[in-house]
Amino acid sequence: MMTKVGSHMTHRHGISQLGMSLLQALSALPQYAHRSVWLAIVGLLLLLGGVLPGRANPVDVSIGAPYAPTPVPTTGRMYLIPIAVEPENGGTATYCSVCMSTGWGQYAYPTEIEQVDATHYVATWENPMSGDWTIWATADDDQGGMGGNNRVFTVPYVYFMPGSVDVAVGGTATATATVQPAGASVFFESCDTTVTTVTGTGTTATVTGVAAGSTCITAKVDGMPAGSLMVNAVAASFTPSSLTMPVYGYRSLTASVTPSWVYVGMSTPNPGVISVSSMPPTAYISGMAPGIATVNAQLMDGTIVATATVTVAQVTFSPSSAYVAVGHTTTVTPTVAPAGLTATYNSQDTGIATISADGTTLTGVAA
Repeated sequence: MMTKVGSHMTHRHGISQLGMSLLQALSALPQYAHRSVWLAIVGLLLLLGGVLPGRANPVDVSIGAPYAPTPVPTTGRMYLIPIAVEPENGGTATYCSVCMSTGWGQYAYPTEIEQVDATHYVATWENPMSGDWTIWATADDDQGGMGGNNRVFTVPYVYFMPGSVDVAVGGTATATATVQPAGASVFFESCDTTVTTVTGTGTTATVTGVAAGSTCITAKVDGMPAGSLMVNAVAASFTPSSLTMPVYGYRSLTASVTPSWVYVGMSTPNPGVISVSSMPPTAYISGMAPGIATVNAQLMDGTIVATATVTVAQVTFSPSSAYVAVGHTTTVTPTVAPAGLTATYNSQDTGIATISADGTTLTGVAA
């Protein structure tokens, strides 16, 4: 039979109870107080409470490694702390108190302590903060003996640097986690598999973009959440997806990006044909030389999420200038670059001269 024992219940006065009371009182101390000194005093009271002169029948207290319950909670975290209480005279434990503290002034207490049998207790610790904790326990027996002990336990935590990652829809990205305690087994889980999926081994999570949107990746230790990574699955497109411009011309292209807050830079692998400057999500393009170039919209890690094609065109005539008598014609040869483009020809002033549709014949109209 398991008997529930209040985690702060007191039924006799003694040094170990005084130590636990002092430990609980530390939470009221200001940040600048010498908590480390007080913790040392309290620890001494806890550990020596059962063996000071005049205290008969000391009690041995041992704290086992905290473990996750089965099944694990569906939300939050919970640890069970096993405590063994062994009176030296073979008596029966009658009291057990537990408190948890950190080196930076945080304190916590079990929601309940259950007595499993004459010498064993289990304390329930719900939603602990991640980090290094000292677990303190004291106990009494029915013969007047008492004792205490402590154990250091790291509530697992996983953190990612950076704390968010962008991944292209249909692409993958990796994120590396730092895990404490070192060597803890980590399981990665997507918060929304319609946006991203995740696989992982060790401390590396591989995220796949499924559909545009934002979600998170939860890192679990002992089956419970210990950290998270924010993920943006990014889709982008240019409208129009292609354009033609003259050498020394100037154009702009704007990308439509989802989610809209994701930074998307602009670049080109063809700097000899165009130059690109950007004010995301817009690319400002200058034509440098005849040719075909690509404008890329890309994530911070260089992943390309959208492309547009830019054709820089130029038409030259041979000869580059010509004279034609009024009422007569002369022939010129146009060259279009890049090859394969179709040019449309027209005169800047048809009252003076005209040009044929294929760009080869000039006709003088008036002087």
